[in-house]
Amino acid sequence: MDINALFTDRGLRAWCDDRRDQHLEDARQYGQLADILARRLRETSIEGDRLLSAWLRARQVVRHLRDMERVSRRAASDAEALHTSYRTRVLELPARREAAALAKDRRRDSRARRKALRASTARAAQQLGDGTATGYTMAAGAEGQQSLPKVADLFAKQRREGAR
Repeated sequence: MDINALFTDRGLRAWCDDRRDQHLEDARQYGQLADILARRLRETSIEGDRLLSAWLRARQVVRHLRDMERVSRRAASDAEALHTSYRTRVLELPARREAAALAKDRRRDSRARRKALRASTARAAQQLGDGTATGYTMAAGAEGQQSLPKVADLFAKQRREGAR
């Protein structure tokens, strides 16, 4: 057996399949043997038996075979769990880490864009409040006309009127 083959997905899959099949076959044989032995022991009476003595004796003897059957089925299940655990915790780990790093970078970039948008919105609101960011040029001949009031002036006027 090449131990290096166990460190590949295909090699470990083949090994686990063999173990699982062997354990399931053992469990099947234990179950059949337990059934046969239980029937034979229930039908066999020994001198001095009371009512149900043969049935209790059969159950006590066969219990060990039933335990072996249960343990073999559990071993088959554990062989499958071994392969699944190795694949998810070893073979797929680099891809999961890379995906997590990409997601983290996307969140960081999104956070930076939101922060920049908030900053530019705050600057624009501040400039509008000062009246310096109207972005409009004066029309020809409008030099002598009064300009539009600033937003800050409107709020100040409302505060003065409300105080009266």
